[in-house]
Amino acid sequence: MVIASNGRCFGGGFWGHAERRGDDGLLDVLIADGLGRLGILSLLPKVMKGRHLGDKRIKFLQTRRLVVESPDPLAVETDGEIPYLHAHRLEIDVLPKRLR
Repeated sequence: MVIASNGRCFGGGFWGHAERRGDDGLLDVLIADGLGRLGILSLLPKVMKGRHLGDKRIKFLQTRRLVVESPDPLAVETDGEIPYLHAHRLEIDVLPKRLR
């Protein structure tokens, strides 16, 4: 599971990083690798409450650009919509100072 966001919360109730500013030109990237469905399901309540930072199962980084590639098809969710069910490459760029 990879989550990329540019604000304090996402998905209508998941707190990525409560202290973050959305105008710094950086994406917050949370990576939970190799957890499987049960591992991800056990992690989601922590993310909803903002208590996931420091969890050893998560890597946290910041970047201006993110490229995710996979030989296996990936489902992509963005703002509650699923525009792609079989993506193999995803590029995300920050457009600084575009949101008010």
